[in-house]
Parts: sequence; C-alpha cells; structure tokens
Amino acid sequence: MLLAFLADRDVHCPRCDYNLRSLSQPVCPECREELCLTVGVRKLQLHGLLITLAPGAFCLIAVGIFIVMSLMHGPPPPQIEIILLLLFLVLSAATAVAIAVRHRAFLKLEYATQCFWALAVWGFHVAVFAYMLLHA
Repeated sequence: MLLAFLADRDVHCPRCDYNLRSLSQPVCPECREELCLTVGVRKLQLHGLLITLAPGAFCLIAVGIFIVMSLMHGPPPPQIEIILLLLFLVLSAATAVAIAVRHRAFLKLEYATQCFWALAVWGFHVAVFAYMLLHA
C-alpha cells in the first residue's frame, strides 16, 4: 500500500526530507530509514535532545547566578581563569539555546547521531570541568 500511495505523490521522508515519489522499496534511498504507511505522527523521542541540552542549561543557570552576584556584590577582580570560565559558560549556554531553537532539526537526526552529540557535549563539559578542578 505504501508504494502505491507514493507512486504519484510528492511525500518527503520524515527523517531527511528526501522526496519519496515513485519509490520502489519501503526504504528511503537517501537515509535508509524504513518507511511505513501510518495515520498520525510518530512518537518523538525527546530524551536525546534533553540530555544534549542539559549541560548548556546548567551553564545558563551559572551565568545567571554570576550576573546576579556581580550586581549584588560587584564583579570579581579580572583574572584570566574567571574570564575563560565565563566565556565557556556563555558559549555553552548559547549553543544550548541554538540547539533548542532548532530542535526540530535535531529531532530529525537518527537516534544514534543524537546519542553521539549528547555524549560529545557531556564529554566536552566533563573534560573542561575536570581540567579546571585539576588546575585550580
């Protein structure tokens, strides 16, 4: 039924947006996603997105706390370590906001790719904080 449905319709792959018109097999030729004919939307898996955003969200909170504390008690003395830490926190928070804004593109990624990005983000944050702890 799927192949008959796609024979004369412009329907795009839900994962990669490839045009599936005149498909000969129930698999997207571009991303190799298995296709099926259903009614409704597929259940989104948000946990990959949430896990990827978590470190940046914590960095956003840390930036907010830094700003509030600086307003209440004055900014800390300018030290290169504080400047680098604040720069890291701001860049991490900005990256998380950018991913959150473009969450639809992230959710279209294969689950394995989402897991890769989540591990990469967490690994980078753990490495930066471990370095800071060891060199404090």
